[in-house]
Amino acid sequence: MTVEVVLGDILNDKSQTLVNTVNCVGVMGKGIALEFKKRYPAMFEDYKLRCRKGEVEHGVPYHYEDIFGNSIINFPTKDHWRSASRIEDIVRGLDIFINCYKSWNVTSVAFPPLGCGNGGLLWEDVGPLMYRKLSSIDIPVRIYAPYSTPEDHMACEYLSEPVNYNENITGNILNNKITAEKILLLEVLFRLENMKYASPVGRTIFQKICYMLTQTGVDLNISFKQGTYGPFSDGAKDLIKEFSNCNLITEKKTGSMINIRTGSEFPAVKEQFKEEIRAGDDKIEIVVDLFSRIRSTEQAGEVTTVFYVYSELKSRKPFGKISEEMIFDRVIEWKNYWADEEKLNSVADAVRILTVLRWIFVEFSDNLPVSEIV
Repeated sequence: MTVEVVLGDILNDKSQTLVNTVNCVGVMGKGIALEFKKRYPAMFEDYKLRCRKGEVEHGVPYHYEDIFGNSIINFPTKDHWRSASRIEDIVRGLDIFINCYKSWNVTSVAFPPLGCGNGGLLWEDVGPLMYRKLSSIDIPVRIYAPYSTPEDHMACEYLSEPVNYNENITGNILNNKITAEKILLLEVLFRLENMKYASPVGRTIFQKICYMLTQTGVDLNISFKQGTYGPFSDGAKDLIKEFSNCNLITEKKTGSMINIRTGSEFPAVKEQFKEEIRAGDDKIEIVVDLFSRIRSTEQAGEVTTVFYVYSELKSRKPFGKISEEMIFDRVIEWKNYWADEEKLNSVADAVRILTVLRWIFVEFSDNLPVSEIV
């Protein structure tokens, strides 16, 4: 049977058996385990009792079926709920599942990304391991990848590559790459998500927030180039994965959009970096102010494209004057498919919004299209 790798909510999956990741101390307080606890309270009570008796061991999954026929495999990926997951426990547990699934009468199964998220393991380590091992069984298997997983990292070609994994790999709950500058970025996200009328932050707007924050002098150690939707950075995509693996952000699919919000670990980390956040408050606020006015992904692309062009022109003429029309013309040169009346008005608005908010300093141009400034 083939293994299918998808994004989405495992609890909506129609497989005969669902896999739930747990610890060994009887707590289902976060992530997917919490959702399973809410959906299957009898399973949770059984799990608590097993933990109390010392019957739950990390790396040793067990099968549970309730009176309604709901089939669940609890897969202990860590000892304590605060602990990090270990690759060796994922390997051990998958081998046990492969040996036992027939005796458990499992006819189809859906797995979460074992040890990722709260466990801190990386999909780059876990995904290929799960794919290769589960490809050996003769029932339908569906694996749910973390929401931040690039499409090419869900493909058979990527996941079936030989992997020389190190069984001593331990999940990185809060890795040492989390810097004060990155916490300022998360604080921008936090403030926006708590504003009543601010637009949701998806992956594209997250890119644009990263870009504008770097332009205030916050060093996120990423670089930007011209992209289809404005300034783009592979490094910003990597930040999403990094934050997801530390539970500093969560991603949830809402319609066709993936909504990014701060995660369960952010409040504690925010407290650790409160002095740095206070020192960077001015930079945080001007980015929050800008994005609180942006109403769509499209507008975010327009505004950041205009700023990118302004910065480019400024670097060429550091002491020269830059007009609104110069920016406008360069934007249309870059994106000639924007040359319709509605888009021209939107670009002109973006120029003037950034001018009013003092992100850019330019000379007024009489012949620039005039529309309503949002």
